[in-house]
Amino acid sequence: MSAEKLHKKDRKIGLEFPLMRMALVVSDDDSSAPAPAVASHGNVQVQILPELADVEESKCPWAMPWSASKSGTKQDVGEHNPPEKGSLVWVRVEDVYFREVYYLDAAPFATDFYPYKNMAPKITVDGSYSPTYPQPRFKALPDGSVVFWDTKNGDMGIQHKTGAYVYVDKTGQATVQFLKKLTMKDKDGNTQLVFDSTGKKVTIIADEIDLEATTVKIKDGGDNVSLFTPLSKILNKLLTHIHVAPTGPTQPAVDSSMSPLSSLQGDVNKIKSTVATSD
Repeated sequence: MSAEKLHKKDRKIGLEFPLMRMALVVSDDDSSAPAPAVASHGNVQVQILPELADVEESKCPWAMPWSASKSGTKQDVGEHNPPEKGSLVWVRVEDVYFREVYYLDAAPFATDFYPYKNMAPKITVDGSYSPTYPQPRFKALPDGSVVFWDTKNGDMGIQHKTGAYVYVDKTGQATVQFLKKLTMKDKDGNTQLVFDSTGKKVTIIADEIDLEATTVKIKDGGDNVSLFTPLSKILNKLLTHIHVAPTGPTQPAVDSSMSPLSSLQGDVNKIKSTVATSD
């Protein structure tokens, strides 16, 4: 039967082309999609309902994007975000053979599939954030990760499926939670700072470290200063130790009037005093 006769027959039973249908995405890997689709261009293979409900998935047609994105069409503008396998989409069928098919940038509404009730409670970043419906807006990803933003207050963040997250609250205060290690690198990819929660260790890699503060506290987990006390003892040893020689006792190994050491001794005493009074 010719395409024209098929077309007339479809008109008789009430089918008008182009057809608008709901379809199930059966594959989102279009790396070998046949013409008229262009391979690796965001096509999805669809089972068009109800006409192709009983057709083997591998023989279902490929649907091309109806539009590139809401941002317009340009090589460096837009997005690559084809519908996921297993999702429902609207398709537009152009021909009687179901070969020229497009999917629309919108999905059919299905009450049971609406994600808010299931996903919103899983956004657990920072205990101070407790939104109420209809906030926050979010995009839930298939692996369980979620990107969210609060259009009322301005909170926003990314929560990984593992529980790690980056969160910025409405005041601009940022919080980062990581599971094992947080690494910060410079623009050339060189590691500068590493927070290791497994070993409770912080590693700083730099040619120079500047600390500008009125008070510096370094403790051993309790109230004891773990850096300045040993340093002070070393300085005291240098300032008071006397060598025995055949001609009699010598002067201390280091002259206490030497300005750099005297200054350092004073700084150590000052820091110790500040830490003691602060506690």
